[in-house]
Amino acid sequence: MKEKTMNNNYLSYCFHAKIAKILAILCLIASAFLAPVMAAEKYALLVGVSNYPNLEPHLQLQGPANDVILMKRVLRDKGVAHIQILAEGQAKDHLPTRQAILAALARLTQQVKPDDFVFLYFSGHGSQQPVSPTTKTHHEPDGLDELFLPRDVGHWNDKISAVENAIVDNELNKHITALRHKGAFIWAVFDSCHSGTMTRAIKKNDIRERRVSPRALGVPTQALTVNPSRDISPSQSDSTKIRSPDKTASRGGYVAFYAAQSTETTPEMFLPVANPGPQTHGLFTYTLAEVLAQNDDISYREVGQLILQRYAAQNYRRPTPLFEGTRLDAPIFGTGAGKRTPQWRIQRRRFSSRMKIAAGQVHRLDKGSILAILPNAWAAEEAALGYAVVIRAATLESHIKTVAHNGKPALAKQDIPGGAYARLVEPKMSLTLRIALPPKPATGTTPNALETQARQVLKEIIDSEHHFGVNIAWVQADENADLHLLLKDEQLWLLPPTADLIETGPQKTHSIRLNTTKADLRDKLVTSFQAIANVLNLLRMSNKMPRGRFVKQIQISASVERADEYKPIEADKIPSLSDGDILTLTLKNNSDTATDVTILYVDSEYGITPMYPAEEGEINRIEAGGNDWLELELYADTAGTERLVVIAVAAQPNTLMKDFSFLAQPRLPRTRGSNKKPSLYDLLLKAGFGTRGAKKRKRFNEALIKVFSWEIAPKSEKKRGIRG
Repeated sequence: MKEKTMNNNYLSYCFHAKIAKILAILCLIASAFLAPVMAAEKYALLVGVSNYPNLEPHLQLQGPANDVILMKRVLRDKGVAHIQILAEGQAKDHLPTRQAILAALARLTQQVKPDDFVFLYFSGHGSQQPVSPTTKTHHEPDGLDELFLPRDVGHWNDKISAVENAIVDNELNKHITALRHKGAFIWAVFDSCHSGTMTRAIKKNDIRERRVSPRALGVPTQALTVNPSRDISPSQSDSTKIRSPDKTASRGGYVAFYAAQSTETTPEMFLPVANPGPQTHGLFTYTLAEVLAQNDDISYREVGQLILQRYAAQNYRRPTPLFEGTRLDAPIFGTGAGKRTPQWRIQRRRFSSRMKIAAGQVHRLDKGSILAILPNAWAAEEAALGYAVVIRAATLESHIKTVAHNGKPALAKQDIPGGAYARLVEPKMSLTLRIALPPKPATGTTPNALETQARQVLKEIIDSEHHFGVNIAWVQADENADLHLLLKDEQLWLLPPTADLIETGPQKTHSIRLNTTKADLRDKLVTSFQAIANVLNLLRMSNKMPRGRFVKQIQISASVERADEYKPIEADKIPSLSDGDILTLTLKNNSDTATDVTILYVDSEYGITPMYPAEEGEINRIEAGGNDWLELELYADTAGTERLVVIAVAAQPNTLMKDFSFLAQPRLPRTRGSNKKPSLYDLLLKAGFGTRGAKKRKRFNEALIKVFSWEIAPKSEKKRGIRG
């Protein structure tokens, strides 16, 4: 009996053991099937409104329909699987109407789960209307609600005291808050604007502002009257923003990017500049796409920093994008993945010698960029079969051809295996200043003698530009440019890319008076072009620097002291500073090598003043693990956007300290002076900062340029100088 019991127990044990194994296998199978279902998902809703049937022809847009396609490509590359587009060119039920937009937001709220990621993108016109008397959920400082205009927007309706079919910021707030209550992380991007009064001096058919005046929507003038005693600075006003969701009542994180401040408009234009087949895009959207396509392991705050740096490098002083949220320091798209290798599969046509890759100018490719041809995606660069050069770069694709490079001959096309990849090894650095010539005189008018002389001087400069060291591409008045020239009121005006003109005041647009000799006018123009090119190229260098390990090991922070209170200055913000503010910059070298640091102050009049080292020949090397700091007192003798540019270079063995103080140049006075200087590119080459060959990539990987920007408020009685 005992033996039988033992046998029964043994059989029972075996039976249960088998059941346990089966259950374990079933659990593994179930988990394999359920894991993708339970994993965090990434969603995107892309809204692009180009056509407005109820608005005037001049208010129609072209860019938003292109913007959503561009963003879709970028998001796909970043692993966003569920993308819905509401835009022209889509099916009828996917047009960006009010009902379709709000319904799509409601569906997202039903779909998302905790930890899901949601990208919300709105491209189109913005406007404003008076706050509804029935609105009690929030207070607008200026008494105006912000609007996003869908395709079927109407006009002001007195009966409802609102613009028909407009989407009010409160409505978007409600949906975003609902998504966050579900535990989803929200990244909202608004490429539209709501106000702005800048005058455009040159009519450019390819540039349109993404803003509709409330009056164009029929909003009564008296309803727009605000309290004139309010003093709301652009950086503090809420009137530019679709109001943030409730930050305390929601579980999910939230980040928002806005294309412009409350007093500004944001443009759309042909982009990229100098592309042989450009499309119309929103400036903000295109710049965002560039930053996302070229970077992976960065935070939302760093994305904002790079956008501002790119604006500065292209001479855009307006608009000023804004970035806010509860998780600005989180990694983009909610991932902590390592940096992705910039490489793309080579596409070949059977009966053609042409090859292309699915990457273009938004990926930092341009004509002349060098790529290594690798047998597969995981091969090391040392295994390169050969090299290719970009011969034509569009926004999202490039044509390439093989080339002899780095000791390897040019490959024959038949020697490139199927599945080969092209990996970027040498980005093309364009340091060209694009200058648009003044518009031609109107038909039937005769230019005066001063304007005729100015055009003659410009022709002489065009014929002899190689003599003063600036690489200039001259274009016509209606083309995209870094600098637009305008002859008006016996002055030659130097306008920014958007051709905005400020004729008076402390932020007056730079100009040169024409009542002088040809020789003097030529000297002043050459000096101006040199100074502007040097500043823009310095800022462009900051955008071209790779984000290697060295960059993350050099900590640079800034703060401002005002009335015994210290506030940090983030590189993704442009605060308003005043005369007498104390600016402190702190540097810490966490790398395992010494680092040479140069700090340059770039004022709003294109002056460059060395701040660190304080004197020529002074030690500017920070040893491994060391730190240093710099304190500046700001003087409001200039007004507008000013910057600190920090250049840090890993010290090479057995070399002298790298000191870029020689980049100093005097500011451009309102009446131009003359002071010829070599080009920035030549200066950097002489300093060994961009030497050719294999060492170039190593040198660039062990260097960084970081830019801090701020607005200097005008002062009636100004002092001279910046004291360090």
